[in-house]
Order: sequence, then C-alpha cells, then structure tokens
Amino acid sequence: MSLRNLLFGAGIACVAALACRPADCQIGFSSQSLMADMRNVASVVRDYYRKEGSLPASTADCDRLLAVLYKRTSRFDPSQPMPMPSSAGVFRVLDRFRVVYDTSIDQKSNLDLVWRRTPPSSWNGTAGSIGIVSNGEKRFLVFGIGENGEPLRSENGQAIYNIYDFESDEGEGERLF
Repeated sequence: MSLRNLLFGAGIACVAALACRPADCQIGFSSQSLMADMRNVASVVRDYYRKEGSLPASTADCDRLLAVLYKRTSRFDPSQPMPMPSSAGVFRVLDRFRVVYDTSIDQKSNLDLVWRRTPPSSWNGTAGSIGIVSNGEKRFLVFGIGENGEPLRSENGQAIYNIYDFESDEGEGERLF
C-alpha cells in the first residue's frame, strides 16, 4: 500500500468518525432498508385510506390497520391464528408495526420544528419497528426506530419521518424530514 493510499484511507476514516456520533447518526444499510420499509408501509396505509375513506381514529381502526400490515409480512401464515395486537404505551402494536391516533400531528410546529429536534418519547421501541401516527382523517406520519431504540436521525441529528397528507396541494403528498 502506498503512502498516498494510506493517508487517503486515514483521511476518510477521520471524516467518517467526525461526521456524526454513532448515537445520533444511523445512516447505513440497515437504516436505508428501514426507510424503504417505511415507504412500503405508507403505501399500505394509503390503500387503507382509499378503502376505508379515513385513517385510524380508534383502537378498533388501529387494530384493523395492524392486521392489514401484518398480512403483508413474511411471518403471516393463513393456516395459523392471527396474533392479536397489544398496547405499548399509547401505541397499538402487532409484530414490528406501531399505530396511534394523535391529532397533535395537525400542529405545524410539531411537524416542522419540535419533533424534528425532540421526537415524543413514545416513539421509542424495538429496533426495526415502524410507527404510524394518524390524525384519524387525512394525514399520517411514518417513522422508523433505529438500532438504539429511538427514531432514525439524519446526519445533522434531526428525526427522520415521512408525512403524508391527502389534503395537500400535491394530493397524496409526501414530505420527508
């Protein structure tokens, strides 16, 4: 290995080490895969909205969406009894999916400022889980839980979540943070 290659490699290692702290920065293969899963989940939720005419606004609605999501996983076996959703804090949970009805997603300051810096503590959980927050009408938010049990964060430390709004100018618009 030449001295030039050694210095170049050391420089990349230093940049990578200083770019973000491991607890704050979870960009990598597993995070990218989780982000792809978040988009797939959002697609299922959009289909749910089209079929039901609204988003989950009750425990029964949340459980119905969880069942739809679970049936799309590789663990679903139609010959076996369907597992029952349970409660984990404010969320209804089934497998790796978490759903909650929460109208505070209608507050622009929560979406654009507060939650980007400090997501609600209820958004913590098992690594690889995907959370859905519904306003019960036409807006929902999807977030993923990283390896540290907290919401995924960007390199600048802000929470990553997708917002879907059926009333936006773009129709079924998506805003990624």
